[in-house]
Amino acid sequence: TYFNFLEEEWKLKKLLFISSLLLSNLVFADIDLSQSYSGDIMAGYSGIGASTNYIRYSTNKKIEDLNFLDYKYSYIDSLNKQLVDTLENDNNEIEKIVIVNYTKFKFEKYDPNIFSILLGISNSHANKSRGGFKLNFGNGKLNYFKERDYSAQFFYNLKYTSSEFNCIAFLGKNQIKNEEIKEKSLYYGIYGKYKQNILDKYTVYFDYLEPAFFIDTTIQRYNTENKGDNKKSKINNSSIDSTLGLEGNKEFVVDNTNIKASIKTGYNREFLEKKKYKSTNKKVDSKDNIVGEVGITLTYNDFVGFNTSYQIKKSLNTSDYIDRVEIGVKFKF
Repeated sequence: TYFNFLEEEWKLKKLLFISSLLLSNLVFADIDLSQSYSGDIMAGYSGIGASTNYIRYSTNKKIEDLNFLDYKYSYIDSLNKQLVDTLENDNNEIEKIVIVNYTKFKFEKYDPNIFSILLGISNSHANKSRGGFKLNFGNGKLNYFKERDYSAQFFYNLKYTSSEFNCIAFLGKNQIKNEEIKEKSLYYGIYGKYKQNILDKYTVYFDYLEPAFFIDTTIQRYNTENKGDNKKSKINNSSIDSTLGLEGNKEFVVDNTNIKASIKTGYNREFLEKKKYKSTNKKVDSKDNIVGEVGITLTYNDFVGFNTSYQIKKSLNTSDYIDRVEIGVKFKF
């Protein structure tokens, strides 16, 4: 019944909330906030931060050709990519970090507001790794449905001089409803990215870029449960999506502003094209894709930062494409 679902939803909220309190208390209880104002810690190095982002997806497909899973796969992908960008630009010398974030997500008629909190701890000995979790609470509208989404991401980042590895395990619950239909979903999976700089002896012609190759892969399942007309159905949708590519980065300083420019390109493949949209009886038409991305990040005095990026994913099988624009501002206290 509807009341049973509300009870389950309330239990998930309590679980996420209590888990975050317990973990944050164990890991961050010894942070002395007064140091940030006493002059003992420089601005930008307290480990406490806040950020806001606007992310917009668009496609040349007709709106009527898009379905619920198109929106949610993009939503999950955006959360993982956003977290990886944070970790790749993270200063692991800061042992403990707490970052709150607000993101406005927009994809045609899907426009959730996302509130997040990230808690992370770095290896205090080598400063090469960081682990932690991020909680996300989303609410908005999907076509004519009201939507709520709760998710948790557990991450591990490992940095070396010439390579970097990120791993994210994610779990979430979603509910959409109108007067006639109530649908709840459970999704979970693993996202991983490995990046390796190309050795100097192979890069004599790349004076203005630091080239690297990367591979990222998302393995996920999206379980839907539909209730309508006194009927109940459960369908499992699965996806394995992977990209192999090259990227170039260049960092330089102008006055007190650190500027980082990046460019990426690669080949993307969906390996479970028959199962990705199982609940809609739709087969993936664009299983082979070319991906391109450009981005720039500016950080002033390690205190305030601005980032923007543009990504396009073009099908090799059809004329379809999907692009992504992100604009963000962050503050480190």
